Amino acid sequence: MVIIMSKGYQLARQWQLLRVLESFRFGISIEDLARKAQSSRRTIERDLTTLRKIGFPISCESREFGKKFWRLEKRFLESDKIIVGPTEMISMHLAKQCLAPLSGTCFGEGLEQLWGKIQALLPKKALGYFAELDETFYVKFFDVDSNPDESAHLEKIRKAISENNIIRIEYNPERQGAGYITEFHPYGLVLYEGSMYLIGHSVQAEALRTFKVKRLTNVKITRKNFQRPEDFSLERCVSGSFGIIYKEIKPITVRCEFKGWAAMILREQKWHRTQVIEEDDDNKLVASFLLDTTTEFKKWILGFGPWVRVLEPEELKAGVIESLEKSLRNYQRK
Repeated sequence: MVIIMSKGYQLARQWQLLRVLESFRFGISIEDLARKAQSSRRTIERDLTTLRKIGFPISCESREFGKKFWRLEKRFLESDKIIVGPTEMISMHLAKQCLAPLSGTCFGEGLEQLWGKIQALLPKKALGYFAELDETFYVKFFDVDSNPDESAHLEKIRKAISENNIIRIEYNPERQGAGYITEFHPYGLVLYEGSMYLIGHSVQAEALRTFKVKRLTNVKITRKNFQRPEDFSLERCVSGSFGIIYKEIKPITVRCEFKGWAAMILREQKWHRTQVIEEDDDNKLVASFLLDTTTEFKKWILGFGPWVRVLEPEELKAGVIESLEKSLRNYQRK
């Protein structure tokens, strides 16, 4: 544990060092570098030696009175017209973790191929350095079972979206019984909480619908085309919901009272773009939200147990009470 923490601190310190060097394009003295990186001169000198051995393009030149200035070149990886800076390279490596849910899909395979091409251009010591970054920065997701059908479905959906082809889909939300079959105009895909969702127009429902790609049992591209609405926006489509479900209705004002640790959670993070804390007296707070639907919000609220109380609307309050009563009866059952 101590070794991991020590290594993590070293990598974080070197990341800060690179950031400082990058901000001084004409160079910086070792004294100023140590002060801005908040480390000793000896530590900075050791880090500079390490980073140069790895392959980072750090140079040193003597100026007036023999004073040395250190510079970081803007390039780290260069091939033809593509130039990637050192900190850009590290950011790219870390961002790759954020796209881990796409593993096993056509998009994930493309990402792995791209990263493989980049790695082929890097020095071996640099590869080891990036591998150590995985011990200091980790993105946690729920474990998702790989599904070969999902990858095939995504490839068909991607092609249909790009060519404006209508698709015929079979969807089974419960994975049992009769499924939902319809022709569908695929407008776009959304990655949400580790899963891919398809959003578009359902011919059967004659309305906008959202389908979890993992629950599609069949996808077929037809020869028919559709016209994507010019004013459609994926971001606008999901921004009014508390999750991924979209409904074309007038936004609903939701007000809840949060207490204890639940109130702390609300103070620490803005869970929805419309979230407003109306009252806060340290022990409890009242927050309001403007939502297109309360379906996913209700599930979220129930997770706080007795530490939250719905104030309005009445329909949501009644729904929460009903769910809590069902849970109580479930536990009382012998």
